[in-house]
Amino acid sequence: MMMTPVYKKGGANMNNVMAIINNALDESFLDKLTGHRSLASVPFGARYRLIDFPLSNLVNSGITNVGLLLQTKYRSLMDHIGFGKAWDLDRKRNGLFILPPAHIYQANRAYKGDLQNFASNIDYIKRSNQEYVIIGSPNIVANIDYRNAFKYHVENENDITIIYRELNVFRRDTTYTVINTDDNDRIIDMKVDPKNNFYKKISLQRYIMKKNCSWILLMTAFLKENGILLKMRLLVIWII
Repeated sequence: MMMTPVYKKGGANMNNVMAIINNALDESFLDKLTGHRSLASVPFGARYRLIDFPLSNLVNSGITNVGLLLQTKYRSLMDHIGFGKAWDLDRKRNGLFILPPAHIYQANRAYKGDLQNFASNIDYIKRSNQEYVIIGSPNIVANIDYRNAFKYHVENENDITIIYRELNVFRRDTTYTVINTDDNDRIIDMKVDPKNNFYKKISLQRYIMKKNCSWILLMTAFLKENGILLKMRLLVIWII
């Protein structure tokens, strides 16, 4: 079987990459802003919504197959993005796909994570033509060009690449996922919102991997009720 060429003149060929924006996130830290809307539709800078940034980053990087994973309170989000025409995602091939939640959200139930939502939409990942997938979230505002990161990922034959940024000052009212790497830039430790931040590298919650790697990990994690990142030593970072 012939693979789609990964590179073209001027950078990586992103036609072989799909993306999933995970909006099934814990919104409790913004309860006053997310009382009637999901995190992705929270206003930013008076005229934008948080979802605008990950969508624009993906489309500007040449990605045209984007899935939006929902959790709850998404009417405002749907009104804002419509069919994705503002991002040229209203198209016959590929485009913007709305991935519904696995079950009706109940306010009196504890938040159990997003594995169940991923698992219930795994057919979207498996049936897409692309070989690679970028999984991200709308809770971090950043300007990211994925082409160089994807090129790095393929050249180094990584299983998973995490995009991160190094910080010198941490805000205590913000949740961070911090990582530590060895001399070969492979992750050897990861902590979610530690009390003491010993590491300066924070994950931007953008992950690049092969599509078959993603759904195998997701389904295995869901069935075993463990985390998605089952083999930490396979992870390689990308600095932004």
